[in-house]
Amino acid sequence: MEKQAPEAAPLAHSLSVEQKAQFEKDGAYGDQQYLVLPPISSEVSHSITTWANEVKNLPHHPNSSWMHYEEITPTGQRILCRTENFADHHEGFNKLFRGREILDILEELSGEEMVLFKEKINYKAPKAGGFRPGYRKSAVD
Repeated sequence: MEKQAPEAAPLAHSLSVEQKAQFEKDGAYGDQQYLVLPPISSEVSHSITTWANEVKNLPHHPNSSWMHYEEITPTGQRILCRTENFADHHEGFNKLFRGREILDILEELSGEEMVLFKEKINYKAPKAGGFRPGYRKSAVD
């Protein structure tokens, strides 16, 4: 699938005065800030799950621009653990990540233009070990 430009739209979503104040006052965690948004709809949640499975099932080709990463289990089995650089090849994720709704919120908070820098999905098999905290360890303490 070729990259499709997000649909142009007027400001699709704006933050309330309360949300902006919460972000400025309570959103700081060290030098990181966060914003609590209302829960996403079950329809959107289902779509994201479906899309993640679609990305997981993209063909494994060494020359594809999306990147699948595998790990080898103690028994020698190769299992998919992560996929990166897939938004250009998935319409749903492309619109979610590059659509005005999310960009408007991020740009409103930062005061700057936002672009997608990197996207990845980490897969966790049932009963598998978790992902070890990395540079964001303090965020999970």
